[in-house]
This record gives sequence, C-alpha cells and structure tokens, in this order.
Amino acid sequence: MAAIPPQTPTGTSAAVQRGGRLRAILRNATVAWVAVAVLLLAVIGLSVALGTQSSSSAVGATAPFGGGGLGGRLAGPGAFGGGFGTLGVAGTVASVGSGSFTVNARSGQTVTVDEQSSTTYYTGATSASSSAVVTGARVIVQGTRRGNTVTATRVEVLAGV
Repeated sequence: MAAIPPQTPTGTSAAVQRGGRLRAILRNATVAWVAVAVLLLAVIGLSVALGTQSSSSAVGATAPFGGGGLGGRLAGPGAFGGGFGTLGVAGTVASVGSGSFTVNARSGQTVTVDEQSSTTYYTGATSASSSAVVTGARVIVQGTRRGNTVTATRVEVLAGV
C-alpha cells in the first residue's frame, strides 16, 4: 500500500498551506507599501502646492506673526522678529518720509517700506491711516520684499508700544 501524505484539517498539504501563508504575507506587505507610497505622494503634493502659492494669496493668511504658517513663509526669528521672508518685515520705525518709511528689524537690517495707494493700515484690529506710522512705533509690514525694500500691502502699528 502507498503512503498517503499527511493532510491538514482543511484537506491541503502542509507545503501548499505554507505557500498560501507566504502569499498572504506578501499581499499584506504589498498593501502596506502601496499605502505608504500613497501617503508619501500626498505629502509631497501638499508641500509642492504650498511652496508654489503666490505671495499675494498668502498675504491674508491667518498664521500668527512669528509663527510658522504656510511652510514658515510668515515666520520670522520670533515674535516681532526681523523679517517675514518674501512677505515683509517687523521692527521699529526709524524714520518716516513721503510715501515710504524705514524699519530697523531686530535682525539689525534697515528695511525701506514703500507705501502704495492700496496699502491698508491698522492699529491693532482697528483700521487706521498712514499717519499712524511714526518714528519709534513698532510695526508689522506685509507685502513683497526684494532685498532691503518691501512694497507694503498691509501695515499694522502695534498698539501701546
């Protein structure tokens, strides 16, 4: 009489059952790698989208000053820090001229702020005029920065300073 190979309770040989386990493990690993790849692509896509936003759309962002909103583009060296990357500057008004003023940033830079007819001014949350910018006032200026010049879109004069 011929020897009958041992059977598992389900009626399959041990070698076939081991092969099934291997396929299940490989299938689970494949699913895990696909999930990791999808998440990685989503993170990369979000990073690229935030990195390519125009600065004009980021000007009205609600990230706190000195904080790290929009990939850190609003972030300076700290609260009332020195600069906001391509968006402006924060510091103390050194001098006021006609259509512009200069700001001494905490980083030590002197930045010229060019005021436009469309520039908006605030003292705290209250709307103000350009006359609120005086020598010695601390300000946060948003706009487009090129080198040591900012074309202002918004100027906030910090109240009580």
